[in-house]
Amino acid sequence: MGCVCVKPKEEEYRFPIPDDVDIPFSQMLHYVHRFIWQGNFSSPVEERLKSSSSRARVLNVKCGEGAWLKDNAKLYQTADFFGCDITATLQYDVSPSFLKADILDGLRYYDKNTFDFIYLQFGLYTENEWRDKVIKELVRLCKPGGWIEILDCENQFYNERDTTSRLGQAYRLYLDSKQINPLVSSLFEEFLSNTNQIIKIHKEEKECILGVKGGRVGKYLLQNIVTTWKNSKVLISESMGITQDQYDKLIQQFINEINKSKTSIKFVRVYGQKNDR
Repeated sequence: MGCVCVKPKEEEYRFPIPDDVDIPFSQMLHYVHRFIWQGNFSSPVEERLKSSSSRARVLNVKCGEGAWLKDNAKLYQTADFFGCDITATLQYDVSPSFLKADILDGLRYYDKNTFDFIYLQFGLYTENEWRDKVIKELVRLCKPGGWIEILDCENQFYNERDTTSRLGQAYRLYLDSKQINPLVSSLFEEFLSNTNQIIKIHKEEKECILGVKGGRVGKYLLQNIVTTWKNSKVLISESMGITQDQYDKLIQQFINEINKSKTSIKFVRVYGQKNDR
């Protein structure tokens, strides 16, 4: 069910990672995930997105700067794309309509049964928020027969060494302090099933090696983890009982450790179809 990305030959794949060094890191991460999965989504909606007669409507929740939207709007020009996020950071010249909104407050701008496909990536919500607000709103907005898909990371390492284990545990405790379950992706199937409106639920996993041993994918994923951890340096270092300088040294040790090992992480896609009833 999973796969390990070990320096794959990008030229052999349909979706290689671009070589353009001027691409912003946030957009490059989109291309990295597209490469990992060899596609922008796993739900069986491509024919619907290509159809000029149905004019599919697609919503990207937590669209960020709009890299996923831009890519798909270019690939599926007969579909209509919409994005929403809590901050207006859409950077790219794309056709979709953008709504500045928080799904936790409900996306009441959109009527129920509006979208053929809804895609949400990397949502930092509590279990209660996922179950009682996010999932319910996704289901409300999805058309009968439409698809909902969620992309997330497990937030745990495989084949980890001491420094990686220490910092990984500290980050998970940091998330716990915000009532965010770092392993919430294991509950997505249950959340969707418990609505009694989602059928054909599937889960796919991709396991990727971090750092230089994971090729370009591993390097970008490692950079993203380091950036995330550095952005939370003040609170995490305090919870660990160390100074910020000591925390910075641990981060460097982590990088060195990763580049000498084959430590990996898993990404998860869970998707299902809204029933016609």
